Amino acid sequence: MVNSPLVSIIVCSYNYGRFLGEALKSVLDQTHSEWECVIIDDGSTDNTKVVASDYCSRDKRFRYYYQDNEGVSSSKNLGLKHCKGDYIQFLDADDLIGVDKIRWQLDLFDGNDIDIVYGKCFYFFNNDLSNLYLDRAGANEEWMPKISGNCKEIAVRLLKSNIMVMSSPLLKRDLVNRVGLFDIALKGNEDWDYFIRCALVGAKFLYDDSDNSVSLIRVSHFSEQSKPGMMDKYAFFMRCKYYKVSRRLNKDNIAFIHDALKNYFKATLRLLCCFRFQDAMHVLLIISHGTIIIIKSFMVKFYK
Repeated sequence: MVNSPLVSIIVCSYNYGRFLGEALKSVLDQTHSEWECVIIDDGSTDNTKVVASDYCSRDKRFRYYYQDNEGVSSSKNLGLKHCKGDYIQFLDADDLIGVDKIRWQLDLFDGNDIDIVYGKCFYFFNNDLSNLYLDRAGANEEWMPKISGNCKEIAVRLLKSNIMVMSSPLLKRDLVNRVGLFDIALKGNEDWDYFIRCALVGAKFLYDDSDNSVSLIRVSHFSEQSKPGMMDKYAFFMRCKYYKVSRRLNKDNIAFIHDALKNYFKATLRLLCCFRFQDAMHVLLIISHGTIIIIKSFMVKFYK
């Protein structure tokens, strides 16, 4: 890139102090030097503040902010409110970015009419960076569709499933201003939701397959995504949120929601037959919450 724009790197941590230092080192090692790193501590009770303060004392480009525990969406929103850059990079506190990622992806904005550039990711287990995998299960099965495009073509694909991890893209600040803040009502899949909203405002996506664009995602038993069934529930809520727009762009999503509702009802009946009333009530709450989200989807205009 001809000029040297400021890139804001937002790192959110909740009790991930044991990993945070590695994430911040991957920021410090960037070959693009014009960056600021906004560290958001979401009410951690571990050594997150100690680790963050150490990096802030080493380099003034790091800044630390604390909030009471409000969740990942709220943390990202606080980061956005405090950042000043022309481009935005998100980084989870237990993940890493390649040393050339920022510089390389910035260069791709030159000569390309795009709002987001994203690259591939590799997964590693705990602290073992000597073995990298293409998927979270370690089966080396590629899950990213590696697509470029804008608006409808990307939205259709995103309504089916997510296409990248949160640390993969570099986003123009102008796009973030158009899309707005993260949805604090979502307790999971907030990144997927944000990418859908980017597509629905007409953002232009570019996928870059270079090793220079890589993100490294840690898989451990501490990860929220490792908890059985957790993402399934949140994925259901996510799909319900876009029920109305899916009727126009992706009817497969409608079928998925209907099938999910049927399965939840069947599960409720099975639990009632086994006298597991508390578990049945939990499933009914999922059904009712999903239904409310569907109704709300008809009251919201989703951009283009």
